[in-house]
This record gives sequence, C-alpha cells and structure tokens, in this order.
Amino acid sequence: MHTVLTNYYDFDDDGGNIYLLTVGSTTDRDRATSVANFEWAIGEIADRAGSIDQVYIWITSHGYEDEDNMTMGSEKLSASDFDDELDSITSQVMYIFLGQCFSGSFIDNLDDEQNRAIYTSCKSNETGYCTGDSQHSYWPWGITRALDAFDKAPNADVNDDDRVSLDELFDWCYDYVTTIYPPDHPEYNKQHPQRWLGTSIGSDTNDYIGDETYIG
Repeated sequence: MHTVLTNYYDFDDDGGNIYLLTVGSTTDRDRATSVANFEWAIGEIADRAGSIDQVYIWITSHGYEDEDNMTMGSEKLSASDFDDELDSITSQVMYIFLGQCFSGSFIDNLDDEQNRAIYTSCKSNETGYCTGDSQHSYWPWGITRALDAFDKAPNADVNDDDRVSLDELFDWCYDYVTTIYPPDHPEYNKQHPQRWLGTSIGSDTNDYIGDETYIG
C-alpha cells in the first residue's frame, strides 16, 4: 500500500504525511510495529490533521475470534483502545481499512463517529484467507491491485474517469475476494468484506483516496 500511494498516486512520503509501521522500520517517522509506536503515529496525525483533511488508516494484521483484538507487532490492540486512539484525530473524513481475520467485529467499536468509512476484509465470524503460498491475503492484495495503475485500476475504474473511487474500490474487491475459495479447501466458507459508512459520508459516496488520479 505504501508503494501504491507513493508510486501510483504521487503522495509525498518525504512530506511527513505518511507514517509507516512495519517490522523493519527504523527511521524517525517510520517505526517498528508496536502498540506504543502506533499510539505515537496516531498522536502525530492528530497534531497535524484538521477539519478539512482526509485521514487514511490501513492495517494488515492478525485477528482473533470473539476477542475483538488485533496484533500490533508482538502485542495485541483491542478494538475499544483502537477507537480511543482514533477519537483523538480531527478530520473531515477518515477511511479505515482493516485486513485481519474477524475484522468485521471492529465495526461496532468504530461506528461512533459519522465521518468514518470502515472497510474490513471479512465478517466478524470469518477468517481472511491467503493465497496458496501464503504470500498475500486476498483482501489487502485485492485493494492494492485495484488501485495499482499498472494492474487492475483500469478495470476497477468503472466510470473511466482515471480515478478509482472508494465505492468502485470496494465493489471490485468484494467481487474479487468472494469469487476465490480458500486454497486447497473449496469446502470452506468464502470471506465477505464488509463496509460501513457514516451518515456524513452517505451510501452513494464517490470519494477518492486523496482525490488523486492514478498514474499510468
């Protein structure tokens, strides 16, 4: 996703508006994944974001059934604590993409703000499957492909305006994910991505990530 935003949508990572937490991050702005560093990144965003800004939260992690938790490095972060952190941010709209198993359970904790759009990889009782070689989870892989100008973006861009709206993105990825069965286990249930839109966004939103045109 970092590559998609910087290479295909011209977001400037050097401008300080992207905070990346991964296992190997070591710079001042990009740190290793942990609850403390997540809280730090959210605090940085809260200090910078204002009422006219868009905030985009992207998390690929592990989730646990009936726990409402997701992994944050070697630790766990609860859905309620996650919501408390996000509540500190002022923005016009916040797009939240969650890729962990059972991620649909987070919606009930995050739907207290009507300027949020929440997208999850599956329902609260479903796991998020990976490709057969365990290299890519279907949902985040589908999202990044749908935004990738050199891959599926022209297909996801239904109205041919050279931009992939959030509605187009979700619809394409929903179809993509629900047509794939878990590897080697076609008898398993499919996963079903979920979408929740606050009333200030509306059900027919045509919002775009950063209002950017993808770079072909």
